[in-house]
Amino acid sequence: MPTIVKALQHKPIKKVAAGGFHTIAVTQDDEIYAWGSGTYGELGTGDQKTENLPKLVAMPNEALLVPSDDDPTVNVLKSGDSKPRIAQISAGGHHSLVLTSRGCLYSFGYGAHGQLGIRTTTNQLTP
Repeated sequence: MPTIVKALQHKPIKKVAAGGFHTIAVTQDDEIYAWGSGTYGELGTGDQKTENLPKLVAMPNEALLVPSDDDPTVNVLKSGDSKPRIAQISAGGHHSLVLTSRGCLYSFGYGAHGQLGIRTTTNQLTP
């Protein structure tokens, strides 16, 4: 029987994604909540705990592409100072992806096969 997720009933949800063992949702205010299995960090909450209730995911400030000081024809990532606007989310078997409106892609969770795209095969516990 469908049941309302009471912890989020007063927060308008604009996107939701269900993975194999976890769920992530984005509110109208671009807050990300995650719950379910956190065994590999797929919730993005900084630990490997299973959460039975939605838990807020702390997103880093938006990164910006800016011209390099050494070569203005090359863009580099620079830390930004604004909260990202969430364009899309995806929940895989044990990893998650967040795409911002500026085109930055964040990944977290199980990374043993390089599926996080961050040049490592270690698990990531935060975006």
